[in-house]
Amino acid sequence: MLKFLKKTTAAFMAVIIMVGVGSIPSFADNCTAYCVGVNYYDPSNNKYGDFRTSAYNAKCYYDGINNISASYSTTPTKTKLINHIDNNVIFLNSHAESNGITFIYDSGSGNQTVCGIKTGNSNANYVGLNDYSLSNVNLISFVGCDTALGTSNVTLASVLRGADSAVGFNAHINSRTSNGASWLNAYNGYLAQGYTVENAIAYANNNASLSDLDDAVQLYGYASTQIAPNSSKGSPNLLENLDIPVDFVYGDKTVLDEKSVQKIYSLLNKYISSEELKSYRITQNIFSKDNKSGTITFEYYINDSIQTNKAYTVYIKNGIAKELLYSLTDLKDNAKRTDEDSLLKKYYSFKIPESISDKLNVSAENIESVVSEYKYDYKTDIMMYCETIFYRDSLYGVIMSDSIEVVIK
Repeated sequence: MLKFLKKTTAAFMAVIIMVGVGSIPSFADNCTAYCVGVNYYDPSNNKYGDFRTSAYNAKCYYDGINNISASYSTTPTKTKLINHIDNNVIFLNSHAESNGITFIYDSGSGNQTVCGIKTGNSNANYVGLNDYSLSNVNLISFVGCDTALGTSNVTLASVLRGADSAVGFNAHINSRTSNGASWLNAYNGYLAQGYTVENAIAYANNNASLSDLDDAVQLYGYASTQIAPNSSKGSPNLLENLDIPVDFVYGDKTVLDEKSVQKIYSLLNKYISSEELKSYRITQNIFSKDNKSGTITFEYYINDSIQTNKAYTVYIKNGIAKELLYSLTDLKDNAKRTDEDSLLKKYYSFKIPESISDKLNVSAENIESVVSEYKYDYKTDIMMYCETIFYRDSLYGVIMSDSIEVVIK
């Protein structure tokens, strides 16, 4: 039976956040989940983005949990958001910025609906978190650019308003790419299996390392919140249990210190030769500073040019490196059979298409970055050229993203 623990005031929650208290019970009968994703379209400037699929998938995962009834909206309004602001689980996917997430769509007959959730007080279109308690919320996910960026953001504000746990992103992300969708499906899938929020993040980071969500995801509040009964399946893709204390360097971004990185690097010599390790790049994301939890991932690159999802990930929990994961545990033969010379021939002969930035009607001062990458997936044997442009919408302030993915045959 699910049991949800009610919380006290936001001020008390702020203290909890600082000390990083561990697990709490988080199950109840008759729980509710609310998932929002719109076909984002602003006819005034031809900005768009279809977020419906990942929100629908999240709804399906949550509906599969006993005692949770999930709803899904592609046409939210401020009133609907208010009616669902106290649901136990909330999943929001759209264009965003640090202070909030925005939904814009064509509501018919040439009319446009604009709504969202913001920090601060409410206005005509937006639900302001200052005006509502989130004490019934066990998990709220803000899937959008910069929603966990800086010291004041909508993700942290949700925990300060009473949510047990809140997940956001501290950089520009594109959740609508195939790899972004894979990360979200893994994250929500692990949650639905009964893994804790921090488990779900760590395992999604390993499972979908080709996405840009793994490097940017951030968790505030309780790391051990669950939205489903305990998983009895063990850790996915586990190679080895560990017990290695690590230390951190604190600054704008919390990272492992050099000695800790070297400890982990040396550990990988059991599985990868020193020569082959030269072809791996290291990324790390301490996604829960207060709980000292995160992942450090070693990603294999072909010829230092093609990113792959052959990745070893160390899951760090409470300042201890606890698990070594391998993304291709069940597909080791796929990695062995891959013909890298053939992939490189395709890479060198591929004609890069016209850049998105040349096609969009976006002023140069609003463009924040253009990211071009080659990615190879051992699970599907598909190599793609991927380009994403991030730019700021001067009218609504959100970070927009457009992308192309071209399969290289």
